[in-house]
Amino acid sequence: MKKLLTLLVLLSISLFSLFAYAAEDVEGRWYLAADTPVGLKRGYIDCHFTGPEHFEGTLNMFGHDNAYDDGHFTGNSFSFSGKIRFSIFRIRYGASGVFLSPTTIEAEIDSSAGMMDAIAARTEEEITLWLERKPFD
Repeated sequence: MKKLLTLLVLLSISLFSLFAYAAEDVEGRWYLAADTPVGLKRGYIDCHFTGPEHFEGTLNMFGHDNAYDDGHFTGNSFSFSGKIRFSIFRIRYGASGVFLSPTTIEAEIDSSAGMMDAIAARTEEEITLWLERKPFD
C-alpha cells in the first residue's frame, strides 16, 4: 500500500510539472478572440511579470488599451481583472483560465455585461485556426 501511495504521489508531481509553466513561457504578447455580447472580437494582451507568480500588463480590446495590475499565475492557470473601455462605458471584468498548450490559453471572462469565453494564442494565425476548429457556441 505504501508503494502504491508513493507511486501515485510521484506520478501526480510528474504530471503537474508537465503542465506547469514558468513566467518566461507566459510573458509577452498574446493575441485573443472573445465571444462578447456584441459578437466575436479580437485583440491582444501584453503580460509582464512583477514577481514569480504575479503579473501586470495591458489588454487591448475594442480598440483601447486597458491596464491591469493584479494578475496571478500558478502552474497552468491564471487570473486577473480590471476595467475595459467600450465606447463611453467602462466595464468591470475578471478573467481566469488555463493553458491548453505552451502557445494556447482558454479563459472565461466574468463581466458586468455577462459571461464570455475567450481564447488566446501566441500568433493571430493560431487564433484563426482555433476558431475554424472549435468556434464559440
